[in-house]
Amino acid sequence: MGDLSQMMCNLKKPFVFNLIYQSLLLFTIGQQIYYPQSYKYMHLVVLLVRILISETYQNEYRVFKWDQFFIPMVFMSAIISIIEKVSGVHLGLLYLMILLGLIGMLAMFVLHVIKDSKDHLKEKMHSKHVDAYEKNKHFTLGLFYSLYAIAIVAFVYTFYELIQLIVGN
Repeated sequence: MGDLSQMMCNLKKPFVFNLIYQSLLLFTIGQQIYYPQSYKYMHLVVLLVRILISETYQNEYRVFKWDQFFIPMVFMSAIISIIEKVSGVHLGLLYLMILLGLIGMLAMFVLHVIKDSKDHLKEKMHSKHVDAYEKNKHFTLGLFYSLYAIAIVAFVYTFYELIQLIVGN
């Protein structure tokens, strides 16, 4: 368990956090260009939303405990897409299971932002987020609740695709 705590300690450094997420974003965009996933950009969208969510926080609060699982899962989803295209082996079942986990974690991230915006606004949140929240609290929260609703719909859709893939075989 010491390795995970060391990873989280390193991830809390803004340079490391940004480097890992920006590298992962570039890798995933490259994967989508050269080896596109048949389920169209789902893991890329989840990654982009996670990066956007991190921008609402001050540097020391950007990292969530689930990032230690989220980062490798995004990487695995991109690798699965490459393996699928190169080898011709259909790995849609594995991809959809990982995607379910990613979307579930994204929903938790969004709920965390909503909770922190309400309870720890000035303590944890970036000053631009604080300004936006104070100018129009309902609009800002509405955006995050909309992201949460979209994540739930995406989770249900992915689960539907997973069931369809299982039943179809």
